[in-house]
Amino acid sequence: MTPRRATPTKRVCFSESATLHIYQFDLKYARTKAYNKVDRKQFTQETFADVTRINGALEQAPECSDDTSTEQLLVSCGIDPDEVVGIEHLVFTSSPIVIFRARKLHVQAILAEQENQRMLGVSSTGRLSRLSEFSSTRSTKEARSRAAFGRNTVNATAA
Repeated sequence: MTPRRATPTKRVCFSESATLHIYQFDLKYARTKAYNKVDRKQFTQETFADVTRINGALEQAPECSDDTSTEQLLVSCGIDPDEVVGIEHLVFTSSPIVIFRARKLHVQAILAEQENQRMLGVSSTGRLSRLSEFSSTRSTKEARSRAAFGRNTVNATAA
């Protein structure tokens, strides 16, 4: 049996005196220490350009099997997966207009089915459930895809 090494004791030491540094007010620093409207607009434009570039590359990608991971797809298109971190919700989901239209169509389908049932004098919650389940399933698949990408990226950077 090998003897255990003693682990060094961790200690905290406090200074007996304190030092105060007083900085002069700097107007230039005060104006530039936070992002302004122009900076935020530029960030938005750069992000939009990145999303457009990445989506364009992904649209040109050859068909791949369902087993292909998102990371593999990005790499095959010449995109570093780190470029997508933070904007994956913009890259891997439909545009806001498409999402809005899908929601509107979903509501219209539910209302139409309710009206149809009302005219026939029946009440089938099963049919309404199946209509709702279709939209939920699609949204769930998109969310899981984004989550899997995030998890894979975190694991790859931790390794």
